Amino acid sequence: MIVLLCTPGLARAQRDYKRKAKPTLVWALAELERIEGMATGCVEGQKIRKRLARVRRHLGYLVPGGRRASRAPAAPPRSAARPISGGNFARLMGAVRAQRFSQGKVRVIRQAAWRNRFTCRQVSILIRAFSLDEYRLKVLRLLARRVADRHNAAVVHSAFSNPRDRRKARKILPRTR
Repeated sequence: MIVLLCTPGLARAQRDYKRKAKPTLVWALAELERIEGMATGCVEGQKIRKRLARVRRHLGYLVPGGRRASRAPAAPPRSAARPISGGNFARLMGAVRAQRFSQGKVRVIRQAAWRNRFTCRQVSILIRAFSLDEYRLKVLRLLARRVADRHNAAVVHSAFSNPRDRRKARKILPRTR
């Protein structure tokens, strides 16, 4: 996590960044480490985040020899195959239940879906936390790409009582082998 701190050398570093040529991966890595080293939390934070994003984009198109590649392969997420653990899921459910309104529940689930993967059983449990099928479908749309075991999609489809909504759920999360 990057926290931005205002330092006297920050303006100098920003000027240096604009002037420097960006020819190699080595430069990009050094620049990223240098900017992150200065980082820690002030008004200048947004400018620094933009510069970091620019350096990261630059890193994404470089290959080890310093040549430009057409497109560097994206790294898989850390938890590529593992769904959220039982304890963390229990805490998530507690946070969802603590929300009074459906929109708040959806917001909590959206934040959790950003970094975690889920089993179909967990998705089904999260969906059942909502009484309205409109919100159930919304949550399913949020979580569909984060499902680790799509072959168990029937568990999710069974969370919908209305046949029309069940058909929509099948389109959102199709069963795969």
